[in-house]
Amino acid sequence: QLDSNNYYGLKLFISPISAGVIYTLTIDGVIDCPGNSIDKNIANFVLPENGEPGDLIINEVLFNPSLSASDDFVEVYNNSSKYIDISEWSLANYDFDLDSIDNVKLVGGQQHILYPQTYVLVTEDTAATFEIYPLSAQTTFIQADLPAYSNDAGVVILMSKANEVSDRFDYDSDMHFPLLTDDKGVSLERLDFDRETNDYTNWHSAAENIGFATPGYENSQYQPTDQPNNTLGIDPEIFSPDQDGYNDLLNISYELPEPGYVGTILIYDAKGRLVRQLMNNELLGPDGTISWDGTNDLNEKSRIGIY
Repeated sequence: QLDSNNYYGLKLFISPISAGVIYTLTIDGVIDCPGNSIDKNIANFVLPENGEPGDLIINEVLFNPSLSASDDFVEVYNNSSKYIDISEWSLANYDFDLDSIDNVKLVGGQQHILYPQTYVLVTEDTAATFEIYPLSAQTTFIQADLPAYSNDAGVVILMSKANEVSDRFDYDSDMHFPLLTDDKGVSLERLDFDRETNDYTNWHSAAENIGFATPGYENSQYQPTDQPNNTLGIDPEIFSPDQDGYNDLLNISYELPEPGYVGTILIYDAKGRLVRQLMNNELLGPDGTISWDGTNDLNEKSRIGIY
């Protein structure tokens, strides 16, 4: 509701607008100076909220670009119900010698409000990124300076407006699918928003059939955990690790009555031969998930069959 009785002849809100509420502004019945009627205009707006650590998370990272002229990128996902202005957030890396966060870069630029359950991609050259990955959701791109990220291993840190660490991803090129002939230009994608960021099995190389990256939209390897009704569950029961973005991974999920259990996960073939050791005497929480990419302990693709 607007108040027209103010000293400046402006339309003002009678009561302050609330953060996190989408408002619709409609302008109708306007005539320009020559007397032409202007079509109705409708726009939505929202007052952004201050996000807390964990509201925005790291969802996809390209740290080894395919071309020397191309750039790294970091994709962020809003895993909350808030409307957050990411231009006030920062990306950083980590200096292990000084044991501290380093090279903090404000996303900056024009205000960019990230709606709940949506993505934004930060890169230093949006045009080059779109040229290399033409299936990208280009409207989600923000061009900004990025910290330097090593092609082999490093740390991506996402920091809130209050300079608190919202998420941290310790990546390594060894996390890529072992059967890739070359990981240049291949992003690492998060499988599940709600699993731990630094669970290395929560990341996988982007699928080949979509161009090895999904900048600004749902990951090709997105596979949320289907929590088991009993102690242990597997999903899907049949999977095909052929890097096509469909059932490339097996999720092994557990749900225990209390924390403090120790778990070992071993993969055997139909003849009882040990193929892969996924977990060895690890302290477990009350629930969790670990993923298998179908390779054996020699980083070879396992044969078709029952395991």
